[in-house]
Amino acid sequence: MNIPEFFISCDWGTSNFRLRLVNAETLEVLKELKSEKGVKNLNQSLKKSDRLGHFIRFLSSQVSLLHEEDRNHRIVISGMASSTIGMLELPYAQMPFSAQGDGIISESIKTESGLELILISGVKSETSVMRGEEIQAVGLAKQFGELDSGMLILPGTHSKHLTYEKGSYIAMKTFMTGELFQIISEHSILSDSVLKSEWIKTNETAFLEGVSLGIQKKLTEYLFSVRVRDITQGASKEENYLFLSGLLIGDELSELKNNPSKIILAAAGPVFDLYKLALAQIKNTEDMIFCDSSIIKTALLEGHQKILIQHVNAK
Repeated sequence: MNIPEFFISCDWGTSNFRLRLVNAETLEVLKELKSEKGVKNLNQSLKKSDRLGHFIRFLSSQVSLLHEEDRNHRIVISGMASSTIGMLELPYAQMPFSAQGDGIISESIKTESGLELILISGVKSETSVMRGEEIQAVGLAKQFGELDSGMLILPGTHSKHLTYEKGSYIAMKTFMTGELFQIISEHSILSDSVLKSEWIKTNETAFLEGVSLGIQKKLTEYLFSVRVRDITQGASKEENYLFLSGLLIGDELSELKNNPSKIILAAAGPVFDLYKLALAQIKNTEDMIFCDSSIIKTALLEGHQKILIQHVNAK
């Protein structure tokens, strides 16, 4: 199998853009560039009908920041770049898809300036869609080892639960946990009763109380109690912030109570700690695998590497 010595990994999300120069064999990141020019931002600044050209010009400007000898490596792009507001819309692949990336749609593009792109599409089921998470899932599949089945949880604005079975992802569910938390904490009547708080041990009790109620499917019944806790019970707004978070996360995870599958949690930052703590209220954590930000970063590169290999072998 002959693969290039290097490739460029591009993670192009709704709000952020990340470019990495990668050793194709070791997956060592040799250079990293970040920008807030996510797909949404670039789509809003599009003034002409040349959508593909508009995005390629920005991409080229970022590639030009690499050393000259590193600008001609193949660029593997995942995320929202293949959506309706991205550089080129690609159709969703249909579940199931292989943990090796087989079944995921990707398209080769060669620009007038000579850049070679591999644009990756998303995946759909009957009830859900995703763009970007599928590449993380491909990279994280090795965490299942010799297991025949399991559940991969990818928390986020729209959290994904992916069912793994015999080397393939066969089903997914989406939970709008992160977006609901933002809407409720910033734009609802409850916004005056919460105050953004970093995770601290002293607020753990409030968080776990919320998790417990969420697991019992009492989310809508106890949402208003966030305000009651503030007005009549003397709870701090910081505690309420974590209580609300616990309610929503507990509700998301409630269906896992009777699920015998091995669970893999992959998340970064405080979200990782919150979900890990919440999962411990449902199942024995010894039966789970926890993947932090460093593992997720490598998983994305492994997913890109697998798609790159597919394209190299197809020639």
